Amino acid sequence: MNRDVSEIQWIVCVRRKEEQKQILIEVFGELSDSQEDNHRHLQPEAPNNRVPIWHRIEEVNGLWLCREFLSPEQQSSLLSAIENEGWFTQSSHNQAMGFGDLPSWATELSAHIRKVVWLSKYVFECEDGEKYCPLPSDLLWREPLFDQLIVNVYQPGEGICGHVDLMRFDDGIAITSLESACVVHFTQVKTDECEERRDAPIKKIPVYLNPGSLVLMWGEARYIWKHEINRQLGFQVWEGQEICQKKRTSITLRKLCPTG
Repeated sequence: MNRDVSEIQWIVCVRRKEEQKQILIEVFGELSDSQEDNHRHLQPEAPNNRVPIWHRIEEVNGLWLCREFLSPEQQSSLLSAIENEGWFTQSSHNQAMGFGDLPSWATELSAHIRKVVWLSKYVFECEDGEKYCPLPSDLLWREPLFDQLIVNVYQPGEGICGHVDLMRFDDGIAITSLESACVVHFTQVKTDECEERRDAPIKKIPVYLNPGSLVLMWGEARYIWKHEINRQLGFQVWEGQEICQKKRTSITLRKLCPTG
């Protein structure tokens, strides 16, 4: 007798979860009950038993987007942790930095990024069905993965001008976006190749960041593309619709270059 399709789907889902759990144990070791409780709110998850899909921004080499990186519950937990730090008790305070030993929630976020990228080799798929790695292995397995933190709080109308992150930071940068959605634009930095093609228009690639999304930048995306967010009226538009601007919080994780 043929099994019902829904039953088969359920069996596949259970097997997939068991495979994910086994992979985590092999890579990160067995967790105690207390450790599982402490880290449960940042375990990889997605609605309707779907794993997050990685979007490779083809126009910008080394630019990856995971739109379902954090669930609404995980986002709320992170925002509460940031609020408990007491960094933004005054309206004039909109940025906080950390170096070296990061807060436990930031360390957990870093570990979660590593797990999600690692699992992508086994169970996550890209839109085009091809197998790519959102972060090269030499960056993924460095220790620590990140040791510098910057949290920015943007009020409606506030953004950030086009820039390439300082060279004091190593390759591989992760940005987690919370609260309000926004559009970040990537523009290629002028190079010798660009100078040879002066008549060619400057590329400006828009990327939509929904709450809970994760952006990874490495290689060309990190070094020869500027990124900016213009939140003035009329500039935050996606698919013909202007985005309703609210407060937005971003968490950027980077790695300091080795001394010398």
